[in-house]
Amino acid sequence: MNQEDVRQFWDGLRRVVESFRNAEYWTHRREATELLMKSARQAIYRLRQAAEDPDPDVNHWGRQHCAQIEKDLSTPLAELAPRLEAELAETAPPAESAAAADETATQLAPSGPLSPGDLVDWLEENLTGPNGSFERRDTGASFVLELSDGRCQRIYLDMTKTNSRGEPVALFYSICGQADPDTFRWAMEANTSLSRGAFGVIQHKDRDVLILRLRRSIADIRYETIQRNLRYLAGKADWAEARLKEDDVH
Repeated sequence: MNQEDVRQFWDGLRRVVESFRNAEYWTHRREATELLMKSARQAIYRLRQAAEDPDPDVNHWGRQHCAQIEKDLSTPLAELAPRLEAELAETAPPAESAAAADETATQLAPSGPLSPGDLVDWLEENLTGPNGSFERRDTGASFVLELSDGRCQRIYLDMTKTNSRGEPVALFYSICGQADPDTFRWAMEANTSLSRGAFGVIQHKDRDVLILRLRRSIADIRYETIQRNLRYLAGKADWAEARLKEDDVH
């Protein structure tokens, strides 16, 4: 969805909620309640479809979101209010701002060969979260990307690799959890559904761990797409971690 679609969605929902809260006549409040009910049923139905989607990423988040709705229905309203009222108050960027952001991203595209140092500098400047979790390493860097529902995922960058032509390669990967024979078949099957990256196994702190990896020639990396690709990597790795264990460790 583009930013204008998102903005229109939230604007419409805010108008319905405002009518429910402050309409002068009870009949108008009843009509707003009916609109909220119909939209909620549509949302729940689509989320249940997502929970059975053949794509593992859509399936994972569909199940996660259905579980969140079930939790919300049994959570006291006073506990839900701060987060949900703040979420409703947020406004999507106007169309002109989104276009300006796209133009800025395009301008950031490298005009020539990209050096490893340039890549690390850009990652630190653009992907350092509010907790400042960016670390430069001899081999590259590591940083944390925040995901939905308060979860997050650490991404590692290894720039010690080269391709068959001797050109420098950026290897991004994220740890999903303990690797054991039971996960190997599942990971290999999941690889067939990934649009980017692939699962693999490495040694980490003297144990075998399952990772999701994304390998790109540094010369082919473009600033306007790298952030989207890394968020895809983080989301898929977090989905795998949630499948292996409930704790958000990596």
